[in-house]
Amino acid sequence: MKGRIMPRDKRSASEYMSVSEAAERLEVSRDTIRRRISDGTIPAYRIAGQAIRLRRAELDALVRLISVDGFAGEVA
Repeated sequence: MKGRIMPRDKRSASEYMSVSEAAERLEVSRDTIRRRISDGTIPAYRIAGQAIRLRRAELDALVRLISVDGFAGEVA
C-alpha cells in the first residue's frame, strides 16, 4: 500500500469499503485481508491519512478472477 493516499470525499464514500467489510465479502478474516494488502494482491488506499479502504470495483474484479481462474493464494 505504498503512496496511495486518497482525500476524503463524501461523494465517493460508497465506492470504498473497510477491511472488515472486505473480509465479510470474501468470507475471510481481517488479518487475511491485511496480509493480501501487504503482499499487493488486494489494492488498498488510505482515506484522510488513517483509515484503510478498498475500492468495491477492484475487490469485485478480484472476486470474479478468483471464481473464474481459481487463486493460488490464501482466500478461503
